[in-house]
Amino acid sequence: MAAADPHYYMLDCRLADAMLLSHIQHVGDQSWFSGQRFTGEPEDPVVVEIRAGYEKRGLKEFFPAQMLMRDDLVETIRKASVDNIDVYDAVIRDMKSKRDYKNFKAVNVIGVVSAADLKGTVFNAANPSRLVDADVDSLQIDPKRAGGALMFRLAETITGLVVHENVKNAVEAAAIFPNIVFHEPEHWMG
Repeated sequence: MAAADPHYYMLDCRLADAMLLSHIQHVGDQSWFSGQRFTGEPEDPVVVEIRAGYEKRGLKEFFPAQMLMRDDLVETIRKASVDNIDVYDAVIRDMKSKRDYKNFKAVNVIGVVSAADLKGTVFNAANPSRLVDADVDSLQIDPKRAGGALMFRLAETITGLVVHENVKNAVEAAAIFPNIVFHEPEHWMG
């Protein structure tokens, strides 16, 4: 009997009253969302500021828009055998109180995979793009196109961070990330 294809999920983090952060700065002309290794080095540490008025809100374990992960989340992902990430020390800075939260890493996920099943994925009709910045109403991942990768950027909508079921299982087994969410691809909108 053949083994079943692996299942994939979209990694996210939800916290209703979370801090709002400034954008993470490009490294030269390279984006944190390109899926490519940087040719230069980011600032050390990478500093991301808390936007004014959001200082007293909660810290998430993962800030997807800034690609910041708490240290223990990075370690858990690495223990799940994810080896295509470059990590850099990061600081989330409260400019009002001058407090720094130093238990974060800026994460560059290396790898972009065109893994959307184009027949099963529902794209938003208002955006004709099907690559890099596609608006997705319902995603279908083709596990054969994913090729067994444990974590990757989705080529069709580059802000989508796809994880293999083994990564999901490892993060859930750690039981220390109450705000991490794994969306079924068909329920993810990107």
